[in-house]
Amino acid sequence: MTDDIGNSSTLGHLPGLADLRAMSPDVRTATLAHCLRLHLDGLLHVPSGHRTSPHEPLRTQGLDWLNALNLSHGIRRDLGVELGAQTLLDGTVAELAALLDARMAWAGARPAASAAGRPATGRG
Repeated sequence: MTDDIGNSSTLGHLPGLADLRAMSPDVRTATLAHCLRLHLDGLLHVPSGHRTSPHEPLRTQGLDWLNALNLSHGIRRDLGVELGAQTLLDGTVAELAALLDARMAWAGARPAASAAGRPATGRG
């Protein structure tokens, strides 16, 4: 995981990790939710002028198993956080943003993979 996440990431609109680290927890969680919603709007082909609901489970908004699995892999790759596909399907944007924030190691920004090449901790 680098300090500059960049636009090729799963959550391409996400600020760099240093900027996220500097935010208050509430602002950081809101930023994560916003970026997750933007990504999901594109992934789920949400029409212009509409938004993914922050309070409805993603499964009921059209997220399927394959997209949840791809999103799970992207989050692990880009943020070093393990959120399982089932967690993504059952969760809301607000819940998932809070979970992402809680699982990210802001004090020491853990790498996306350990020295042994395994994904960082956390199961979802």
